[in-house]
Amino acid sequence: MCSGFVSLALSLYLSSAVVSPLTIVNSRIFFVDFVARMLKKRKAEKNTKKDKASKKDSDAPKRPSSAFFIFMEDFRKSFKENYPDQKSGPAVGRAGGEKWKSMSDADKAPYAEKALKRKADYEQAVRAYKTKLNGNGCNEPREESFQSTSEIHDETGQEASS
Repeated sequence: MCSGFVSLALSLYLSSAVVSPLTIVNSRIFFVDFVARMLKKRKAEKNTKKDKASKKDSDAPKRPSSAFFIFMEDFRKSFKENYPDQKSGPAVGRAGGEKWKSMSDADKAPYAEKALKRKADYEQAVRAYKTKLNGNGCNEPREESFQSTSEIHDETGQEASS
């Protein structure tokens, strides 16, 4: 344990229990138990953070690549053909980044168009995925109503009686 954590635990222990420092020295077992409980609590918090991050849906559509990454797909192929002995990944990325920076907007345009097309396909796939999750037969995702069911029934009852 680091000394900073121990001093923090000691200050928390002193603030949570109405005891003197002399009592703490005489009853180290209670202090050690307190520190152990704090460590368990800290580990539990870390585990819940990992669980939240791992709950990503594997069936959800994957986000589309940007224009640069579409360019890098083509660049990696040409780089491997020109430099078959070069196996370093960072070297390929570095060379691709330098070439991308030196390209004009006109040279980047085909990659930007491909990126826009992939983005449109992605948005369509997301709509279909949300529809599938909602369980609707229609293509549009459900719109949320801000009225409760009793308010809706009240309005329809008022219209029928009028």
